[in-house]
Amino acid sequence: MKLWTKNGKRQGWKPCTDILEGLERLSLSETGEAFLSWDGSPGLERTVLAAVRLCRRLGPESVRVEVGIVHPTRDALRRLHEAGADAVFLLPKPSRPGEGEPRAGAQDILEDPCPSLHATGDEDAVLSVCGLVGDKLVLPRKVLAGRCLGDFRDCPHRRRKGRD
Repeated sequence: MKLWTKNGKRQGWKPCTDILEGLERLSLSETGEAFLSWDGSPGLERTVLAAVRLCRRLGPESVRVEVGIVHPTRDALRRLHEAGADAVFLLPKPSRPGEGEPRAGAQDILEDPCPSLHATGDEDAVLSVCGLVGDKLVLPRKVLAGRCLGDFRDCPHRRRKGRD
């Protein structure tokens, strides 16, 4: 997990060495944005949710909290919004450089994802997989972005299983 902050419209995104540094930056600003990147590993979910809630509580009233996730799941997206995330983005690849625009190449997740989409793995390797085929199908980014996070009702695996 990595946190970037942005104070005011003129300043660019600044990477934080840790969560506490980012929370301090947010608490000292009148306006601000926070962007958390997360690979989607289940072991970090509680930490990410806590960071979203803390950014919301400790930042200025107008703080915007966004999360970029590499391997999203329906439940994780729901919990992120419940914790206070204003927007969630699909990140294009697992590793992000520490500098620059953290949302470069990211896709806004506007719709509910397929209920069969989930992530598996640990801190070293996380994969997006399809539960309709017994987690044996690792989802390529193009399929994940276009079908699982888009119009999943047209999925051939859902049609074969007779799901809506």
